[in-house]
Amino acid sequence: MLKGTRSLPAAIVGWTILALPLTAGATTVLKLPLEEMARRADLVVRGQVREVQIATDEQGMPTHTVVVLDVLEVMKGQPTSPVLRLALPGGQNAAGFRNVHGMPGFDPGEEVVLLLERTSVGWIPMGLSEGKFTVRRDVGDVPRAVRRVDLLRLVPDSAGRPMHLEGGALDDDLSLEELRGAVIRAKKAAPAGGAR
Repeated sequence: MLKGTRSLPAAIVGWTILALPLTAGATTVLKLPLEEMARRADLVVRGQVREVQIATDEQGMPTHTVVVLDVLEVMKGQPTSPVLRLALPGGQNAAGFRNVHGMPGFDPGEEVVLLLERTSVGWIPMGLSEGKFTVRRDVGDVPRAVRRVDLLRLVPDSAGRPMHLEGGALDDDLSLEELRGAVIRAKKAAPAGGAR
């Protein structure tokens, strides 16, 4: 037996245990500045959630959540309709839940700004909860766009290491006008012939 090979399985187990907190309970997405996300987005809209429906399998277990959104403003791109339907993986009902860490939640009546990308199954928020801002309108205050990033591992941070985020550790709060300005700057910086 070669010297040191006996401890190799223990080292592998040790590294595996150390790596578990980085991967369990989180989804990994690329962390991008807001303007870069807006530049890459196929569609950026402000809208109001009309309804949230849970689609189920034959046993009644949730498969995905359908969010019906009335488009109030198009900041970038061309929506296919004034009403968007997003089919997001996961969901919860009385029979149970299927959780996709980092997927944003939606409530009927909620006003949102979404940075969306077109996929083979339709529109989905870029970077999952990174691509959703909730618009808050306090009495006498300017509308605020608040982004809450939950259960995502964003890569990279300034040192190039993954960042594990829980419970809104990277919340953003800016005025709706600041968000519009970031989208306008991103459109001007977009290469000719497309958003990406």
